[in-house]
Amino acid sequence: MAIKVVRIIDRLNGGGPAKHVVWLTSDLGSAAFQTRLITGTCARGQTDMSYLAHAAGIIVISESQRREICGP
Repeated sequence: MAIKVVRIIDRLNGGGPAKHVVWLTSDLGSAAFQTRLITGTCARGQTDMSYLAHAAGIIVISESQRREICGP
């Protein structure tokens, strides 16, 4: 029986963490591991690197996204 691994990252915006979780998810996919990557969407104006994850079985939760914090 495969070990189940789930990674959650808030968004796949431009940078190292986005690349790291995609590569790790992709490279761990084997008979020993059943792996999933769950991510939200990027905010307007952010670099979206989700194109890297399409082949990695990505699950996009569109309600999960960065919100701007507004002061009083």
